[in-house]
Amino acid sequence: MICCSLALDSIKQRPTQDGALEEARAVIGSYQETYELYSEIMRMVHACLQSPQHPLTLDRLKTQVKDSKLPEVTWKDLITLVNGEQRYCANTFHLKLEKLRWRIDVTISSRYDIYGVDQRSSSSSLVNVLSRVLEPCLLLEMTLNNGRKEVFEVSLAKFHQMRYHVTSLLNQMENIEKRKLFKSAT
Repeated sequence: MICCSLALDSIKQRPTQDGALEEARAVIGSYQETYELYSEIMRMVHACLQSPQHPLTLDRLKTQVKDSKLPEVTWKDLITLVNGEQRYCANTFHLKLEKLRWRIDVTISSRYDIYGVDQRSSSSSLVNVLSRVLEPCLLLEMTLNNGRKEVFEVSLAKFHQMRYHVTSLLNQMENIEKRKLFKSAT
């Protein structure tokens, strides 16, 4: 019930109670299990709320959630949350991205380096080298549906790291959506 109420608070965009996560962790076990259960409930609630023409019943949910990680205790709470008096369908769950503009900026800078001893001369002088450094970065400008613009820079290394993580998250979401519950809710 704790994860269901946390999910409802999140959907209604209400602040959660202090210590709610600790309370959920104490009931469920570890933080990892708590986060997995919470994300699973959030995904199910979203799928159910997006499809109001297919109301879920307790029997139907039980048969379709057998392969998920949800404990049996949360099934009734999930039905109450989705079909009960607390039904709340928020079309504006989060801000949406309207426009994304990007460009690659290359910063050209000079660097003055001092390297060891000059081997060409018999004296012990240092070699001074003027070198150019090219530092590419990605400049992104996002326009959100409320009109706000966000501009930020990302190094290429961080961009590739972000690409990897987004790809793995999309892959995990695709695996979750392949479950029976989401096939019937769409």
